[in-house]
Amino acid sequence: MRKSDLLNTEKNGYFNYEKIGKFSINGEWVHPRRTIKTFELIVVLEGTVYLTEEGTDYVLSENDAIILEPDKEHFGTEVTSGKVSFYWLHFYTDRKMPFKVFRSGQMHDVKYLLRKLLHLSNTEGADKDECDAITFMIFKECERLQNDARKLPPSLIGLIKETVRNEMPKRCEVGDVAKSLGYNKDYLGKIFSEYTGESLKDYIAKKRIAYAENLLLTTEMSVKEVALSLGYDEENTFIKFFAYHKGISPRRFKNQYFNTHVNNK
Repeated sequence: MRKSDLLNTEKNGYFNYEKIGKFSINGEWVHPRRTIKTFELIVVLEGTVYLTEEGTDYVLSENDAIILEPDKEHFGTEVTSGKVSFYWLHFYTDRKMPFKVFRSGQMHDVKYLLRKLLHLSNTEGADKDECDAITFMIFKECERLQNDARKLPPSLIGLIKETVRNEMPKRCEVGDVAKSLGYNKDYLGKIFSEYTGESLKDYIAKKRIAYAENLLLTTEMSVKEVALSLGYDEENTFIKFFAYHKGISPRRFKNQYFNTHVNNK
């Protein structure tokens, strides 16, 4: 790296593109052990990538991103099988990294810029300054995503709760909510837990139990019909779910209420 090659982004600041690639495989693979002199941005397109850096393990899924640091050894911790694909981008800078791992799933613009940079880098006579500029745009987009993520949770929590409520007639899971909102399920679960003190899985279960209780106590629906209304194909699966959370079977719960109600009369 030559100092004259650096893109000056601000006083005493610099940014420099080194190289980019797109890795794809369909089969067994593990990330090689290496230590590099640049930062490296990895954005996962498909599959799961298992990495460790300086003793910290990371599991990355589709649309997750990680920034690996210079002079820190990293390598794969598990062998993956099936399809794995990701962009990798090496760059130099003295700027503070916007994140270590980013899991929002909102990586559309970053992936577009990475694809554009990859195409440019493979073009004969590619302009080095333009490569630097696009790399800097990618970095700035990562900063924007992280800043937006910090502002997002209060409104996002409301959106999650609304989605759970709307999805309630179905067999709603964390993955269904994340897919509906276009987020990575691990990121969504982490944000929900941080801002509510409750896991998203437990919140969904609580709302499903409340929904089931309402149907059992205010309608003439049988346990089987309630199970079907909540998306359970098997009545026994619903019974186990209800009993696990309430400590009583749905039929006993329903009968207990109606017996108490009759006796009170």
